[in-house]
Amino acid sequence: MRNQFAFLFSFLLVLASCSNEPNEEVNANAIWQTGKFYYTDSLFGKFLIKRYDSIQLEYLKMHQLEVQFRMNWLNDSMYELTFDQVNNNPKEISLPHDLDSLVKTCTITEISDTSYVEKATSNLNDEIILTTVYLATRGNN
Repeated sequence: MRNQFAFLFSFLLVLASCSNEPNEEVNANAIWQTGKFYYTDSLFGKFLIKRYDSIQLEYLKMHQLEVQFRMNWLNDSMYELTFDQVNNNPKEISLPHDLDSLVKTCTITEISDTSYVEKATSNLNDEIILTTVYLATRGNN
């Protein structure tokens, strides 16, 4: 009887540890992997983001400039953006000459229900840039 109780207790312990409940952090990060978002920059104003599985479009409202990046998620909280092309530049804004070689690595450091803070580095300089990215809703994009 004692062996049966020990076996049953061990079985229930293993079963409980194999629960199908999702990891909250993974779910929190998942809402940021595709969708519509935005951030603001003191020099250039509001950037609108449309994020798909492997593409991110960034639209600079002030200049009507749209740039496309290839997107690669490295894990649940880190991704790389590699410049792909300029989709639209009606005001013929001068862009950096080395933009075509840009690779930006972004790490999500803090998450809330409506925003996250990312720490970004690039292959073009040694700067570390912190940006708050917000979930776009009907009235704010």
